[in-house]
Amino acid sequence: MNKIKSLFKASPIAMAVVSLVIAGVASAAIVSYISNAPTAAVTVSAPVAMGIYEGVKDSGNKTGDAEITLTPTYGGSYMSFTTTAKNQANNKIGGYYVTVIAAEGNDKITGKEFTSMMFDKNKGSGNPQNGEIIDKLCVVKGDGTLMKLADYSANGSQKLILLLDIDGDSEQASTNTNGDVVEESTAGICSPLTLYGEPNTVWTETRSFFHLNADETETWTFTPTWNEGATGIFTISAQYVNDLAKYAAEQYK
Repeated sequence: MNKIKSLFKASPIAMAVVSLVIAGVASAAIVSYISNAPTAAVTVSAPVAMGIYEGVKDSGNKTGDAEITLTPTYGGSYMSFTTTAKNQANNKIGGYYVTVIAAEGNDKITGKEFTSMMFDKNKGSGNPQNGEIIDKLCVVKGDGTLMKLADYSANGSQKLILLLDIDGDSEQASTNTNGDVVEESTAGICSPLTLYGEPNTVWTETRSFFHLNADETETWTFTPTWNEGATGIFTISAQYVNDLAKYAAEQYK
């Protein structure tokens, strides 16, 4: 024993080796895993791919471009453009279809730029929703609520978000899971959007929600007639949206 003590006193290296051995034993632990952790990275993109082209629906499968310049026109004239939307997801996708009208330069949006708006969904389909829709267009306000385009008063904004309230005049009703009978439209076009769906199911959508099945493509052709007094440069865009309030806040900021 005295020899071991003498060894430690005489050999700092021996002391260091013993210290390392003790430290190694003290740091050992029981871990919570018993395998390695294989890892995979994934990129998730917006499910709906949209395009736009000038004119009415093409007879083929034209999808359009992400950005185009339409042929110049005149106040009092009509023009047509078509938007396409393809669901790239492997499930049905639903959302609100909105159109954004923006004035360039120092011009302001009045809400009176159009005197008519003809609509043709999937040309040749005989869709009962087709026809004049100017009275079914709602302005999406900054908080996501709606008001009729006809009631809009210019407030100095250069941008206006429009929603087609295609089911706004619906007289249908459904029963929710509480047994309550709920009307699809509570007070007509541009009235508050309330939850609505199939009877006795959990509702997550409202009226005027447009759906695309997996791999489905839809075309929407719009033919606006410009007010005779409308002049300036305007940008027209379309988008599928699932949160009107959040979208409006982003657009109007």
